[in-house]
Amino acid sequence: MRTTTHDDDLPVPSAPEVLDRDRRRARPRRRRPGLRLLALLVAVLVALGTAVAAGAALWVENVARAWDSRVEVLEQPFRPEAERPAETEPGAVDVLLIGSDSRGPGGELDVEAAGATGARSDTLVLVHVSPDRRDVEVTSLMRDLWVPIPGHGEAKLNAALSWGGVPLTVATVEDLLGVRIDHVAAIDFEGFRAVTDVLGGVDVDVETPFELDGHVYPAGTAHLRGDDALTFVRARYPFADGDYTRVRNQQAFLVGVARQLVSHETLRDPARLTAFVEAVAPWVSVDSGLDLPTLVELGWSLRSVPLDHVVTGTVPTAGTATIGDQSVVLPDRAGLDAWRQHLVADGAEGAGAADAAAPTGP
Repeated sequence: MRTTTHDDDLPVPSAPEVLDRDRRRARPRRRRPGLRLLALLVAVLVALGTAVAAGAALWVENVARAWDSRVEVLEQPFRPEAERPAETEPGAVDVLLIGSDSRGPGGELDVEAAGATGARSDTLVLVHVSPDRRDVEVTSLMRDLWVPIPGHGEAKLNAALSWGGVPLTVATVEDLLGVRIDHVAAIDFEGFRAVTDVLGGVDVDVETPFELDGHVYPAGTAHLRGDDALTFVRARYPFADGDYTRVRNQQAFLVGVARQLVSHETLRDPARLTAFVEAVAPWVSVDSGLDLPTLVELGWSLRSVPLDHVVTGTVPTAGTATIGDQSVVLPDRAGLDAWRQHLVADGAEGAGAADAAAPTGP
């Protein structure tokens, strides 16, 4: 049995005291034209929708069978209805992506457990699709954010997975952001090894050069596979800003995966696509509503999203601090309020077009 330790995640102090803070602000949200992360992932979903439109029923059936037979389904990832945020944007879709280095075939983490799991989430990303399907936003949440965790008091955000699996993680994010999560997907970073192997490696843009555990990443384009890829997406100690660079590296890796899928025409080759899904699915857990038909429908509805309407960013933070003997990231409360208002305002503008944008079938 594989065991993961986290020597920087110490017990939560009973009377935390902020000793210092550098007021380092989060990078601002920004629009990125061109083939960026979400644009490429949208292209993947659109290609699946186009396959259905072209009548490639057998292709989709094979891929769906590969997905359904290998992916783990989370039957109860959400709290009782009365405890959840109200829906503020009819027609919008919010998907929470959870990355962990502690689950997978033979691993010890039960991601659906309502009790302690002993593992921590290394990556949390909220993908928000507007009601009119004209805007897509991907927002990263820092793993060390010091936040209230239902039933446990204040702690680092990544502790929620350790104390209560996916259900507690979803509850914590919903309370923090005031956003109702529609779907959730959890993936083990160990699966990145399988992904890069089946794709023959992935090219990533290394923004900050570094070395770690015998792996060397010079600035520029690096071809990664296996352990090189896993180390790249998990590294944070080599960087002065820690998780901030790690978040950017993880996004760069996903861009590389999407580029590889498109450039090698994996989406047009049933055998390659099936092999990719078979490699990824065993390392993924999703809620029961996030099946392949739902992904295809979402992809089809996003077929006309403008590239300059794809946004990436980070939940607003107010710098770092030491609480007890833990180094934490402080949330920017005013920034969070503004972020929520922005999201709801965008939803109100697009709600009237949601019905027209929703696909009735390819």
